[in-house]
Amino acid sequence: MLDDFKKILFLLRSDAGVKSGGDLVQAKFYQRVLEERIACKVYFFHELPLAEVKKVSWDLVQVFNVSRLHENMALLQGVKYRRLLLSPIVQPGFRFGLRLAVKNFIRNCLWDRASFHHFLKEPEELLGRFDGFVFLSEAESEAFFKSFPACAGGESVIYQNGVADEIAHGEHERFFDFIVVGRIEPKKRVVEAVDAVAKAAPNSLLVCIGGINWYHPSYCFKFFLRVLKGNVIYLGRRDPSVVYGFMRRARVLLNFSELEVSPLVDLEALACGCNVVSTTYSYSHLSDSERYCRVDVKDMEQCFAAITQSLGSEGCKCMKINTWVENSGAYLGLVRQFLEVNEDYGVAECIAP
Repeated sequence: MLDDFKKILFLLRSDAGVKSGGDLVQAKFYQRVLEERIACKVYFFHELPLAEVKKVSWDLVQVFNVSRLHENMALLQGVKYRRLLLSPIVQPGFRFGLRLAVKNFIRNCLWDRASFHHFLKEPEELLGRFDGFVFLSEAESEAFFKSFPACAGGESVIYQNGVADEIAHGEHERFFDFIVVGRIEPKKRVVEAVDAVAKAAPNSLLVCIGGINWYHPSYCFKFFLRVLKGNVIYLGRRDPSVVYGFMRRARVLLNFSELEVSPLVDLEALACGCNVVSTTYSYSHLSDSERYCRVDVKDMEQCFAAITQSLGSEGCKCMKINTWVENSGAYLGLVRQFLEVNEDYGVAECIAP
């Protein structure tokens, strides 16, 4: 590792290397912005041997996903760092509880990363170890500090999601009506989106892009049955550039997810000229407009009405959406502030009771 650069460690999910997700996409854009604008090198915990992680004295560690708080703090045992930053990515209705603890314990047994005693600490105690927080929207920030008021004294910034520089603006002919982008799993409600289109717009073509989450085999089987019926085309997981290309050819993006924070896919679709029907179960900073509406995705009547309305809307004109760099000012300021700290490196303590 290069001694001339500040060293930053990003810590995501244990399965981040094999299971893609919005948090990983977000973190990779953060990495790009930091390395372009600050003399630093960003590494991902899941891409390094644990021995190498512990050998380095990190100037900053940024942890993602408050729902993985206990397992991530367990992974940091014995790691030397100066400052600790959290991107909570907290979803509406999130809370710590026994179900989450058991789920995390089982997952970490599979990954052989931690033992049960790592999950017995109170969340507030672990959150108190962070020097700052990075939120995706004001709504997420307000919800987080309402749930954890003791953290309100820490440094915090808003870093709204942006779009990639390579999303080219320009008008394109629309070859099909609907597109859904996301993993095939119950919380993303892809099957429900397919059924809604089949009922509300039976002559429309729907394209689905996203990996299969085989943790939910029965749901995935239901999805493939819909594909066999012929009212949906499934393209599997695709690189972002390919996804953008299909967004430029679609009229409407459907995001029927039950749990989102600030959906990046909505921004990408708007930048590519789609109308967007999205979920109310998020902390999105976007306001409803002719091009963008939010519905209770568990209310199918609302979904049917929104699908019909979205086809009748003009749309299909690329919207100016800020890039990650354009939104990064406050985040870069906080990181620079933390990197200027000259105090000695501390070692993450054991969190066993």
